[in-house]
Order: sequence, then structure tokens, then C-alpha cells
Amino acid sequence: MELSYQCPKCGGGEYYFAKRQLLKGKGVFIRAKMVDTPLCKDCGEVANRIYSDEERISQTVNRAANTKFFGFLLLGTFLFFTILLLFFS
Repeated sequence: MELSYQCPKCGGGEYYFAKRQLLKGKGVFIRAKMVDTPLCKDCGEVANRIYSDEERISQTVNRAANTKFFGFLLLGTFLFFTILLLFFS
């Protein structure tokens, strides 16, 4: 599947990739990394990725599955400590 990008400034669909520096971290722990960045051929603005409907659906399903998992994990932890508290009090 081919990825598609669109310029947020001029709306152009033609792009090219160029190396740009990406900074990650906070405070003293900042590290720099060179990454390929899609740029608009017309104005040079960083282009945004356009996701297909299938990709949006899979992202939504993954997000819901992760939310459900962490919800059960939180509920299990709460029940464990509640039972522990009731047993030792």
C-alpha cells in the first residue's frame, strides 16, 4: 500500500523526502536523530500523512483494546488491594 501525504499550507499532493533533525526528550536528556521527513514540492512545508479508512479503523480498534486491557488491569489491582486490606484489618 502506498502512503499518501498532503501539504497543510497549499493543499499540494506532490512531496519528496529529506533528512531533518528530530529532537526527543526533555530538559537535559534531549537527543537528536535524523529522520526522513515528507516535504511539499511546491512550498517546502512538512506534509501531513493521509490515512485510509482501513488504517483509521485499525487504529481505533487497537486504541479500544488497549483501553479495555488497562481498565481490567486497574480494576484487578483495586480488587487485589481491597481484599488485602479487608483480610489484614
